[in-house]
Amino acid sequence: MVEWGEAIGQGRRRAADIMPGGLGMKSDMDTLKSDLADLVASDYERCIRFRVLARARFAFDLEQPSIALSQNDPTSRDLESAINRARSGNQVSAGDIESLTDTDIILSDEQNSHVAVEISLTVDERDLTRARERADILGRVTGGTVHAVIVGQTIPDELREKAATLDVVVMQIEYRG
Repeated sequence: MVEWGEAIGQGRRRAADIMPGGLGMKSDMDTLKSDLADLVASDYERCIRFRVLARARFAFDLEQPSIALSQNDPTSRDLESAINRARSGNQVSAGDIESLTDTDIILSDEQNSHVAVEISLTVDERDLTRARERADILGRVTGGTVHAVIVGQTIPDELREKAATLDVVVMQIEYRG
């Protein structure tokens, strides 16, 4: 009679003999899940950007706002000029500019008001910190009024409280992908 442990071991050995890569299928599945999660998050960011623009326009009384920066479009000339002035005036470092240009969306209006938006399907503490830091950099670059915003589908209650202490506005937007 074969013991359970021995039978399981024999089954694993047979599976390893039959399948190329042996039991590496789990890591392949994990990689596939991770890639799919990244794709969904990217699609979420792409799908909601105009909804963010509409909400921010009214939430912050922006006058004819436009997308000054997004990961899908070229940076606006006005924002590029402000970045160049701030850099030449040593108001920001190269690292600050790199961080600022990694902002998911920057909205700007004609009154030098801006919204720095970080988008994450599931918001975590790092997202809040990035939103605040990037809004602060944008303020140094433009000299204007800047609002930090985090947008997500899932935002835990404890992060909403922390957002309030960091002066980061939370917008919850459902994914309709």
